[in-house]
Amino acid sequence: MSATFSPVKPQPSSPPLPGAPRRRPRRRQLGFHFSRGGWVYMSGLLLLIAAAMNTGNNLLFLLAASMLAALLVSGFVSSLVLSNISLHFRLPGQVFAGRNIPVRLELENEKRFMPSFALMVEAARGPKRGKAAQPVASLEMPPAYFPYLPARRRAGLTVSIRFPHRGLYDVTGLSLGTSFPFGLIRKWRRFFAEAHDQPILAYPDLEQGRQWVESWLAMEGRQELYQPGPGHDLYRIRQHQPGDTARQVHWKASAKAGELRVREFSREQQPRARVVFAVAGERLPPERREALLSDCAALLWELAERGAVVEFVGCNWTEPMALRPRFPFFPAPGADRHKPPPPLHLPPAAGNQQLDLVLAYLALVDFRYPPLPIPQGAGGVDHLVLIQE
Repeated sequence: MSATFSPVKPQPSSPPLPGAPRRRPRRRQLGFHFSRGGWVYMSGLLLLIAAAMNTGNNLLFLLAASMLAALLVSGFVSSLVLSNISLHFRLPGQVFAGRNIPVRLELENEKRFMPSFALMVEAARGPKRGKAAQPVASLEMPPAYFPYLPARRRAGLTVSIRFPHRGLYDVTGLSLGTSFPFGLIRKWRRFFAEAHDQPILAYPDLEQGRQWVESWLAMEGRQELYQPGPGHDLYRIRQHQPGDTARQVHWKASAKAGELRVREFSREQQPRARVVFAVAGERLPPERREALLSDCAALLWELAERGAVVEFVGCNWTEPMALRPRFPFFPAPGADRHKPPPPLHLPPAAGNQQLDLVLAYLALVDFRYPPLPIPQGAGGVDHLVLIQE
């Protein structure tokens, strides 16, 4: 998952696409605040102006004008330093909550002649989706400092990014700031995404549900057929036949029998599981709800690792999502939330083929609505896992 961002700047107006949601322009594209030294500087400047007005001393007026000019130059130069800077970074295809992900950040100075100094890339606060919706979680990242960036050059730095919660993250969750040249004013700009960039979706934390999955698998065990085939347990030792590889030769038995003997293993049955997720989350504490999500995600991950055939049924509602070409079963932004959607039903298939779809569903589960009734399941499954509380 790669992205290329640039600082917020005015965009040319274009007619909206049919059915596209409205995008409100940012009221403040360039943010700033005074540092501690800047507040001391401003206090001295105000006192100097007041003294000059009361006394009429020309020297005091000259000193006040010089200090005010230095403040204006500081604001102007810092704006030039932040202009025409692009950010490039790449994330892995699957992002999980609660993990520290090493990411290579690269800043590119697109200015032709002027270099940039004292640049700081850090996490920005996430905007809210709406009055009734939960706020978008902000990613966590230590500030990345770039002391010098020449014109038409790139500079890179590896940082650790952490997504504290599951769900959608705004791709403009990073900001670029500087206190150059005098350290009196700190200015920053939010990055805006390109048109083809999509929000970052953080899957539920898998590590939290590992212990429950290991205990469940230990109780269920591994089913095997008393037939020869690829497996792990020994089925029999027989005579060597044409086509047998050297890895199958049982040298100790061959030495005793005086002829080549090979090992043959029992064929393991491919497990078939039906996982149903239907949790009435409005009656549970947030920690318990997230733990159930982590248990379900870790179970599906382990089943996919073991090559199981998985049928998944999700009865909980999901939050609106704009990635409908990739995940067409999620409600689109602006959909009628009073009309319950049908339960998500993925037919039996290899677990690794639909793992991304199920993890995306679990990442967007909305517990503010009661779960839908569980549909009747089809037979022929070895394990029925009902995650309900």
